[in-house]
Amino acid sequence: MEVGVGDGLENNTVYRLSQGWCGHWFEAGAANVEKVTACFDLERARNRLRVVHARLTAENAAEAMRQHDVPIDLDLLSLDIDRNTSYLWRALAHLSPRVVVIEYNASIPRDDEWEIVYEADAEWDKSFYFGASLKTLEVLGNSIGYTLVACDLSGSNAFFVRSDLVDDQFAGPFTAAALYEPPRYWLVGDRGHATRYGRARTFGEGQATP
Repeated sequence: MEVGVGDGLENNTVYRLSQGWCGHWFEAGAANVEKVTACFDLERARNRLRVVHARLTAENAAEAMRQHDVPIDLDLLSLDIDRNTSYLWRALAHLSPRVVVIEYNASIPRDDEWEIVYEADAEWDKSFYFGASLKTLEVLGNSIGYTLVACDLSGSNAFFVRSDLVDDQFAGPFTAAALYEPPRYWLVGDRGHATRYGRARTFGEGQATP
């Protein structure tokens, strides 16, 4: 399942869909939903993909899962809604995916606990004021049974594995301090958080990250 799929052509689960996986996509943007339904009509017709036009919030997310028959036991949960992502993860803590992919705000230093003030209807204003720091997500993940195991090179996504599945499959230490990647948003072109401000800077640092 993925929340915040954009136009569906470049997200965290479209590759798995092409490999025969099935699941739910939730997207708030009407134009994006229209494009997704047009591009993935075959997958939808075969009941491999269910596209839901909805803005998920901390208040409605759990009910939306029940309403759209999202199973508790998932292989993969991806969350990227640009602003309230950490709050949404808390609201979906009743789900038990094996892996969680979640956007973090790499502009915040690796040791800082920080997250945006929650506003259910607010949208990303294309600034660096969004989401939560990697440290906040590490602490949150630990509290609901998940272990941080990696981040992608662009400093966009953090990867968590359900703690009972980690064993010796990953190299620790499993901390934000050890696994943090700085903001390299230019690696994802015009789809990342550098669309308005160019190369990102880490708060508290005086130069752009390499």
